[in-house]
Amino acid sequence: MNNQSGRKVLKGAAWMGAGRIVVNLSGFISTIVLARLLSPDDFGLVAIAMAAAAVVGSVSELSLTQALVQFDDPEDDDYHSAWTLNLLRACAISAILMAIAWPMAAAYSEPRLIPIFAVVAFTAAARALENPRIVVFRRALDFRPDFEFDVVEKIVSLVVAVAIAFVLRSYWALIFGAAAATLARVALTYIKMPYRPRFHLSRWRALMSFSIWLTFSEIVKTISLRAVPLVVGAFLPTVAVGQFSVGERVASMPVRESIGALQATLFPAFSRMADDLGRMRAAYVRAQAMTSLAALPFGFGLAAVAQPVVLIVLGAKWLPAVPVLQAVAIASSVQAIQNALPLAMATGRTNEILWRNVRSFLIQMPLLVLGLAVGRGSALGGLEGLSIALVASAIANSAINMAMVRKLVASPFSEQISLAARPFLASVVMAALVLLLVGMFPAAGTDLPSILTLAAIIAAGIAAYAASLFALHAMFGGPASSERELAGLALAGLARVKPRARTGTNPTRRIR
Repeated sequence: MNNQSGRKVLKGAAWMGAGRIVVNLSGFISTIVLARLLSPDDFGLVAIAMAAAAVVGSVSELSLTQALVQFDDPEDDDYHSAWTLNLLRACAISAILMAIAWPMAAAYSEPRLIPIFAVVAFTAAARALENPRIVVFRRALDFRPDFEFDVVEKIVSLVVAVAIAFVLRSYWALIFGAAAATLARVALTYIKMPYRPRFHLSRWRALMSFSIWLTFSEIVKTISLRAVPLVVGAFLPTVAVGQFSVGERVASMPVRESIGALQATLFPAFSRMADDLGRMRAAYVRAQAMTSLAALPFGFGLAAVAQPVVLIVLGAKWLPAVPVLQAVAIASSVQAIQNALPLAMATGRTNEILWRNVRSFLIQMPLLVLGLAVGRGSALGGLEGLSIALVASAIANSAINMAMVRKLVASPFSEQISLAARPFLASVVMAALVLLLVGMFPAAGTDLPSILTLAAIIAAGIAAYAASLFALHAMFGGPASSERELAGLALAGLARVKPRARTGTNPTRRIR
């Protein structure tokens, strides 16, 4: 990765990271407020409908944006064909969701699902009609527009959902919040990059030749991830589905979203190195070392403070979500040690993604069903059994992904494991200390002393993580380049903020 590309990727990561911070903060606030106003049953009902929409959407997913990024020089016909294919997809999504509304309502004994599916069908169809020309920004490694799209979408969702929840105290707050956010995002894509679509299919073969493997892999991946509420609902009541949904949402925000920001910047960057696997491997090692350094402590730390966080932030009615939150936080952080998707897309070997997802699915789904069945039929509990299965599945999937990385860029298992060795051990030490402190100084209320106690425990955990990293490096040696680079980025960011604070320079000027 040359200096110019490296700077662009870091700037892109900064924009995506800033966007994710705002998105996660808005989502966290939304979850807190809505969890206080609504019931687990409300969340469970909506989770079933959204999961069904995600599965249907994945079946028709065409991955056309990735295809346009990979093309050498997309022409107007490419964009028109992409928009037309997405239009046809939108119609198909809407029709399928309306058709399955009644069967789903009967299967879950929930007639309330029928009108919910009607709105969800409209929302899913609208999402498919985003402006395909926004890919121009991503091809230039300019991720500020993505920052704007994500932030506007999440803020609209927050405002609309919370307003309706205050008035109706109903699950419709979640449904209409998502619909309003989708419409705002789609409209902004056309405002940001003016485009007059035309019905055109002349380039559909070229688009599909790249995206067909991604399409199949996305189907399998989405069924693996998003269909879990449907499986949970088959074993447990709607209230438990809601507990799982909120626990998964809170746990995934600090880990999975931060990884997603990095992935979005790596694919365009790796695409420029497709002819030099040595450079691509070096860039991958650098990116994964930094990802592990940040993601692992987030996941293990959140798992350690899960119970006081749920009590303080969500309330006692959400305590059954604690094991889910812990499991998802750990699972997300464990899977952070690999990042094979952008490598496969950049090298054009998207078929590898499909077979990776198939293997993951064949491992995950039986484990989840087994965990739910054993948990429900024993003193363990359904959600607890599910949580154990989630962690076991994450470990197995990480091994599958490491094998894929080795195949793509010849990075051996030992190298990939070593990237996360110090952060992993430091995170375990941190989590052990935090669990000890949580037991000694319980923070179980929403009063100021409880909040300050939790904040002090988190601060102690951060200090323990940093000290453990330093101690491990001193004891065992090895390169500390990722730690230095992350610290350098933080110091550089502070150095930029201070002059702007003094001079009043607009910190949001466009990066070119």
